[in-house]
Amino acid sequence: MRSMTPSITAAALGLALGLLAAAPASATAIGTLAFTQPTGIVGPNEVVPVILTLTLDQLSDPLTVSNLQLTSGGPSDAELTNAGFDLNLGISTNLNVFFQCGGTFNSVCTDPPPYRFDFNFDNFAEIDIPAGGAYIYSFGTFTPNPGAVPPGTYTFYNTGIFVQAYGFDASGNALHVDFAIANTCENGDNRCAFTRTVEGGAIPEPASWAMMLVGFGGLGAMLRRQRRRDLAVA
Repeated sequence: MRSMTPSITAAALGLALGLLAAAPASATAIGTLAFTQPTGIVGPNEVVPVILTLTLDQLSDPLTVSNLQLTSGGPSDAELTNAGFDLNLGISTNLNVFFQCGGTFNSVCTDPPPYRFDFNFDNFAEIDIPAGGAYIYSFGTFTPNPGAVPPGTYTFYNTGIFVQAYGFDASGNALHVDFAIANTCENGDNRCAFTRTVEGGAIPEPASWAMMLVGFGGLGAMLRRQRRRDLAVA
């Protein structure tokens, strides 16, 4: 089983739109995730896009979404059974991504200063990544907030893509397990980090880590109070 347990547990988010489907027969897709343009120089008022490249392993099952439905790349029956699900009680899955607060772009899961992060919601309605294939997408943007960003070098480490499974165990208890596909830089290694330099000035001090999950629509105000946000892509 390739499951993912976040370093900080998220509070329940209630309804979130996702790529819901019956559990597919294929195994959870696996691959690597990297920042497409990891370094650069920007101005103090410039919006900074974060572009990612997901590359599936040669031995991975394809990752396919069609008409907002996850049709390949979700957990297999064996993976679900090993995670404690009762296959007879109904299971749904959704593709999801996360943003881990840390570094100096956004050190805590609230609106900053110095930058606010906004997810891009428009990447996963239709995707078809074969084994060994790559998918380049806009993950989101860092926007100076509330105004010009002080000079320095700003760092962001970790984001990931995963599959969430929801169902029940043999006793009828609700069950939720995350199955990791890939992430960028979970250990805060500068060799895989995303950095942008606002010309001139000193490097900001590092800050503590936290998780941020973001949902859709009316959940936004509530989720700004959570330590981990999660985007169920649709």
